[in-house]
Amino acid sequence: MRNVIFLFLFCTLIYSKTNAQWINLNLGNGFDILDFSFPDAQTGYISGYGGLLKKTTNGGTNWINYSFPTTQFNLNAIHFFNANTGLIASSNDTIYRTVNGTLNWADKIHIGFDVLDFQFFDSLNGYAAGYNKFAKTTNGGLNWNISNIQSSGQIFFINMNIGWTLYYIGSGISAILKTTDAGTTWQSQYTATDYKNLYDIFFLDENTGYASGYRHYIVKTTNGGVNWINQYEQSNAGGLYSIYFINTNTGWAVGDYYAATNTSTYYTTNGGTNWVNTNGITTGGRLNRVKINNSPVGYIGGQNQTMYRTTNAGGLTDLEVISERVPSEYLLKQNYPNPFNPSTTIRYELPKNSFVSLKIFNILGEEIISLVNENQSTGIYTVNWNAANFPGGIYFYTMRTENFSETKKMLMIK
Repeated sequence: MRNVIFLFLFCTLIYSKTNAQWINLNLGNGFDILDFSFPDAQTGYISGYGGLLKKTTNGGTNWINYSFPTTQFNLNAIHFFNANTGLIASSNDTIYRTVNGTLNWADKIHIGFDVLDFQFFDSLNGYAAGYNKFAKTTNGGLNWNISNIQSSGQIFFINMNIGWTLYYIGSGISAILKTTDAGTTWQSQYTATDYKNLYDIFFLDENTGYASGYRHYIVKTTNGGVNWINQYEQSNAGGLYSIYFINTNTGWAVGDYYAATNTSTYYTTNGGTNWVNTNGITTGGRLNRVKINNSPVGYIGGQNQTMYRTTNAGGLTDLEVISERVPSEYLLKQNYPNPFNPSTTIRYELPKNSFVSLKIFNILGEEIISLVNENQSTGIYTVNWNAANFPGGIYFYTMRTENFSETKKMLMIK
């Protein structure tokens, strides 16, 4: 009887873990999702074809329809600074700005071109890009300084000065261009030929970056774009339209469904040395965007209003959001089990968005591993530490935020 109970619990845990990777939010058929913005793990907005605009305040469980009354124009790009203040770009050459969560659009800025991408560094300073156009704002999008550049409309900046854009030259040739002076000048760094047209670009820092494109093509640089290495390619596949990394090892790329690999999504856990096709997302269509900017909470959106959500970076991290209710205070719980061998779980709570550091130290006070080192949204988290490669004994774990610091002791028995 005990064995039967254990088997049931084991299978239940495996089932729960498997289904915690990417969850279909089941928005129903509709216009394609082109972009989305989640200023925190609970509040988010999607935009897309035919004036599609929807809002959620509970992590995608329910959605409120704020779509524009006419389907003549697409809403190509969206960015929210917080739950209420944000920008949305329409294909009618206009940027709309709200300060009350889309109840109305107080400002309508005619920018003069179709914005396809936003990137902001704070509530004031950011960039917008479209076909052969680039614009900068220093007042939250109310005014824009516009210039002409070679661009297909995709940009990625790691700070206000250093950034990259993609440009389709023609005849199946794409280029990557870089700026080091806030977009004043651009230098070509890389050219992709043979119709491996580039659709998205992402950088982790000044050196390490990735680009994805047609034929499920992925390239990587480790020296700021001076050299690019071909990592993945499927010669008969469609495009990979979005690529996103949460750290130096872990990333996702999404795009057109390809029957030969039976997937429209790929992931890597070793910095792109290997890209694994995953069947965890069952769609025969196109996926346009992946973002895990509230790590480990992330979303994927695409064709026919398809949208998926994860609370553990698609199952590629031991960090997981177990609840998104707002705690009353910072809290670091005692690990469990304790004593342990070889794995244990640490739970902590964040009453507000915070940069969180969670590190393990040995008895000598030497840091041996960093479990968490990133910005996180309000919520309750768990992270697992597998200490199989460490000796038994007493260890300490310390959690720090800008307003909190606490250390607890744990014991591993071997």
